[in-house]
Amino acid sequence: MGIGLIELMIALLLGIILIGAVIQALLSNMQTFNTNAGLARMQESARFASNELTRDIRMTGFKGCDALVENNKVLNLTGLADYNLAVTLKGEENVSPSTLAATAITNTDVIKATQMVDASAYLTANLPSNSTAITATLNDTSNFAINDIVFIGDCDKGVVAKVTATDASNKTLTLANTTGTANNTFDKGALVLKIETKTYYVAPTTYVNNAGVAINALWAKTNGSGPKIVALGVNDLQVLYGINNANSLAPDQFFVASNTLAFDKATVVRFKLGLSSLDNINGGGLLTREFTTSVTLRNRMIGGL
Repeated sequence: MGIGLIELMIALLLGIILIGAVIQALLSNMQTFNTNAGLARMQESARFASNELTRDIRMTGFKGCDALVENNKVLNLTGLADYNLAVTLKGEENVSPSTLAATAITNTDVIKATQMVDASAYLTANLPSNSTAITATLNDTSNFAINDIVFIGDCDKGVVAKVTATDASNKTLTLANTTGTANNTFDKGALVLKIETKTYYVAPTTYVNNAGVAINALWAKTNGSGPKIVALGVNDLQVLYGINNANSLAPDQFFVASNTLAFDKATVVRFKLGLSSLDNINGGGLLTREFTTSVTLRNRMIGGL
């Protein structure tokens, strides 16, 4: 007995319904996958950006064993305010154009933090004074390069100097801008650290999403080098500074950055990152989330204000 026309039509109808259900399930799964992928990428960017900001903000003012060295006992490199150890934290609130980061997006904040980076180095010979270019002999110079800014300290006083030459065979650094004070006389054993100033801000990139719109990112500029992308998809950075006016560890109140804010009294920094997915999801708009983190400035807790 053969298959009739009616049976064939019923079979085709059932096949169409089954295929439609499969396609619907496939489309639903694709939408779910796209949404989850967008969320995962956004959370990954938020986690990485938060970790980078947290690490550098937390270490603001780090001076190794010299944490208790008073600022007036540190000779700073003339004309280079970025390395002034009396001002290791600074920010701007919704400034456009920004003086700290010219390309920062309007209505976003900028934060700059300065710290010492341990280069596992110390003096192996006394450091002379009263010279425009002095030679420092170290145990190891491999972590230093020309134009690096270094801090030399003996837990009582310190000096900020610029590396103008290195000699790996003799393990020496030639330092400039250290003349004019007895503060540049150090005995062997004094620590030699690199100074690192990082400026974080939000700005556009050259990348575009699936709608042809430029993707924003969190950028970081280290010392005088060109800026680098920290995390894509960051559209906003808002920063509050917890100011301590009562000589206690806890901040009295949180403030936005201003020209009159006592940044040197900040013991906690709270920042909020606004992120979005890189692409429009499932034909709709961008996914958006906000992430808030509070960071204790540990070196101000240890070294005091």
